[in-house]
Amino acid sequence: MPLVEVKTNVKVPNHHEFLSKLSTLAANLLDKPITGINATLEDCKSLYFGGTNAPAFTVRVKSLGSLGLEHNKEISKKLSEFLYNELGTPNDRGYIFFENPGRENCGWKGTTFAYI
Repeated sequence: MPLVEVKTNVKVPNHHEFLSKLSTLAANLLDKPITGINATLEDCKSLYFGGTNAPAFTVRVKSLGSLGLEHNKEISKKLSEFLYNELGTPNDRGYIFFENPGRENCGWKGTTFAYI
């Protein structure tokens, strides 16, 4: 189920390659099969951070389980490194939001994960 959404004001030349790398990273960090990873990218966004339009990002990580105080810190570190390497965005130029939506609040295959 995990969802990883990346929004950035940086142009990403190869969406497929970026999303492939992001999906693999997310699967490893969240200990989930890559077949369940939903990764999205919105580049070239109008995004201001800290009063400037210098390269920046907003990331949302949603997962049923696999999140918590210490694990989120590790995920934040690894995602920040990935974004810097791929986009050139320093880790102080964006936020990463973590959310466990709850099994009853996540639908798939015409039902919710609460019933799967």
